[in-house]
Amino acid sequence: MIAKVDETELWTEDISKDTTLAEIKEKYKALDDMWMPIKKRAIEYDLRSEFVKQMDKELTKVAELRQKVEKEMDWLKKEEVEKAVKKVDEFIEDWNAKKEKQENTPGHEEPVFTKGQMEGYAERSFADLKKLSKVKKPKERKKKEKKDNKKKDTRTLEQLEEVFAKNEKSLEDLRVEKAEAVTNEEFDKADDLKIKEQKLVEQQDAIKETIALRKSEAEKKEEAKEKKDEDKKEGESKEGEKKEESKAGEKKDEEKKEEKEKESKNGDQKEGTKEEQKRDETEL
Repeated sequence: MIAKVDETELWTEDISKDTTLAEIKEKYKALDDMWMPIKKRAIEYDLRSEFVKQMDKELTKVAELRQKVEKEMDWLKKEEVEKAVKKVDEFIEDWNAKKEKQENTPGHEEPVFTKGQMEGYAERSFADLKKLSKVKKPKERKKKEKKDNKKKDTRTLEQLEEVFAKNEKSLEDLRVEKAEAVTNEEFDKADDLKIKEQKLVEQQDAIKETIALRKSEAEKKEEAKEKKDEDKKEGESKEGEKKEESKAGEKKDEEKKEEKEKESKNGDQKEGTKEEQKRDETEL
């Protein structure tokens, strides 16, 4: 560098009005190209000792943050914590190795690291851990009972069976069309048809379930009706039997009454005959 400066100084003594601006700029650039790396290393040298202290302080804070995340924040995902901690450990290991190597490197040589390089490296290495340390503990939510938002199907059993039959035909056509699309390597079309097929199958399952429910309800209604009819007939039969028993009782009572009246008449006749016999005996 000194030799180049001396050479340039000698050249300046020969500068004349014939010397071009381009020549001067070229000489300046040659010196500047040699000077800038030296200047940069000098600046880095001045900053390095203070930067090393700052970085070591930052690592102390990161260690405290790590302790908090690993020991106190148990709601965080284990794999995410392990990933963030691994980045920190890798940085610390690399940082200690670079510090040691830099201490053994002469000041005039290319530095092992620069302040700007290590600041960016540290920021990337600590970012995940710092982000995790800000994750708040989730609040425990009470489980809400799921409401059945399904609308009741108001179609009749006959209508449902008719729709089910039509859908079965549509499903068969879709599957044929999908197979043709695959054969013709029209895979986008085949995917679209597959989605339609799945939706239609879901509809069919719902309709099938509703049909089974309707049939079950109809059977229960029929059974209830039959039981009601049987109970009614049984009631009517018992009522008839009671009436018959009542009539039979009334008839029996009438017969007893008639028999008593008959017996009473016979008694009166006998009494009258006795009275006549007495009168006749008296007259004699």
